Amino acid sequence: MKRRLHHPKSCVTKGLLLTLAAVILLAVIGVLAAKPAASAFGRWLVFEKTDFDRVDAIVVLGGANPDRPLEGRDLFRQKKAPRIVLVREKRQEYLKSLDKLAIHLPGDCDLRRQVLEKQAVPPEAIEEVPADVTSTWEEAVAFSNYAALYRIRSAVVVTSKYHTRRSYLNFTRACEPKGIQIYTVASKYCRFNPSGWWNQRDQLKLVYIEFANLAAYYLGFR
Repeated sequence: MKRRLHHPKSCVTKGLLLTLAAVILLAVIGVLAAKPAASAFGRWLVFEKTDFDRVDAIVVLGGANPDRPLEGRDLFRQKKAPRIVLVREKRQEYLKSLDKLAIHLPGDCDLRRQVLEKQAVPPEAIEEVPADVTSTWEEAVAFSNYAALYRIRSAVVVTSKYHTRRSYLNFTRACEPKGIQIYTVASKYCRFNPSGWWNQRDQLKLVYIEFANLAAYYLGFR
């Protein structure tokens, strides 16, 4: 009886195919396992503290226009506070370059004010903290100093969904030692999808940046 000989090349090819199949299977399993974890992380980012009836101020954070000022407008219309507070950010370098060319574009704080005023929030109800901030922590510190000066004892911080947890952490750290109670509301106008953020490139970038900033926060960087 003749023994059937296996060609070495066929053995190598079969081995490569089995290895490739195993890698693909592990990748699929990894993706399936990662999706629930990614969803859980996206939902964890969204933190709200809304157990208030009325506060002294609505703080609309910088960035992500117009979803944040629109939520601030809604809270103001619901008479949740008598004032909206904006913290002025540092003017970006490209805007300064345009200023030199006699092309003046509004900064983020100016845009938030414009949105609010266009939405019938009275100008006298909008207050600005004259700071030069570059981060959420600096916003929190600037507001805490302003609040202590003007006897603001409670505030609701309004921001985008993905930014709520870090905002709450920063503002409570800056404000609670001064006796200022902090709440937080996520803008319903924010398009961030906590359960499927990885499906959209722009949201992937947002989560990447937020993860890095949260890691820095927990490591003690501000």
